[in-house]
Amino acid sequence: MKIQKYILLFVFALSVQILPRQTDTGNTNEQNNKIKVYFINGYGAIYQLNNSHNTFYRIHVDIQADINDSNISKINYARARRDKNISVMLAPEFGCYLINKEYFKFYIGGGPMFSYGYQYLNNEFSDSWQVETSGSYYYMHKTTKNSYSVGIIGFIGIESRIYDNFSIFAEIDTRAVRTWSKGQISNIESFRSALFGSALYNSSGDIDGKEWNFNLSTVRLGFSFLL
Repeated sequence: MKIQKYILLFVFALSVQILPRQTDTGNTNEQNNKIKVYFINGYGAIYQLNNSHNTFYRIHVDIQADINDSNISKINYARARRDKNISVMLAPEFGCYLINKEYFKFYIGGGPMFSYGYQYLNNEFSDSWQVETSGSYYYMHKTTKNSYSVGIIGFIGIESRIYDNFSIFAEIDTRAVRTWSKGQISNIESFRSALFGSALYNSSGDIDGKEWNFNLSTVRLGFSFLL
């Protein structure tokens, strides 16, 4: 996170340094389409079409992926965790430049958004012992969930030109979404002991939920280039 803040400060400092040299954009290249790609605090691509000198349309695709797979194994002891959280968002957006200079731009915008999310969690734990009496313990929790969301996204960002057709940008957005979720949850817990006998607990259930969410993203950093 500190590195990302330093990069953002660098963008501001670079913009301030070149600001006295800036004039209103007169370059005809500014009317071209633009591709923006970010790779810090998320992965995504934006296809942008300038509607006028100070307004634009864009298609925003955002991908969030968090995949963990860990295993700990010792004598008589084991723990395994598999966790997948994947979401894909599509948003047609409209924006406008509050500052539109040749080497620095400050813009805001928003639009509707649609997203799909998939979550898978499998957490297992087992232990056995041979102290005074023998015994074992096992636990497993599993969740599978699919989510569908519809909402509104608003964004704000800055962009600084480095070369004629190449820029870097920083952007943040806020979202208000309605989410529908469906899935399954299952739990298994077993205990066996030579002294106390054995016990087994098994439960499962369905996920069927609706909720409102309001999210504020972290600062995304990336680059853009004119086509």
